[in-house]
Amino acid sequence: MPISPIKMFCYLLTAHLFLGTLSTFAAPVIFFGEDLTPGGSVPPGGNAETARNDFLSNLIGTSTEGFESFPSNALEHLTIKMPL
Repeated sequence: MPISPIKMFCYLLTAHLFLGTLSTFAAPVIFFGEDLTPGGSVPPGGNAETARNDFLSNLIGTSTEGFESFPSNALEHLTIKMPL
């Protein structure tokens, strides 16, 4: 018994969507640095500072937004642009 064109389309669409989701993923990146020093100070060039610098070097196309320039009772819309 042959498969109807609608069923064939549904099978192909399901397979396409399933295989398409397999090709996208995001792997977690861990930045860890621990310095066991007396008094809890962070030594210059230590593991914690190296982990911090590695983390910051991965932030490409980001910025910090400040709200000091907006009046406190402003009714304006805020447009936020996210990098892709």
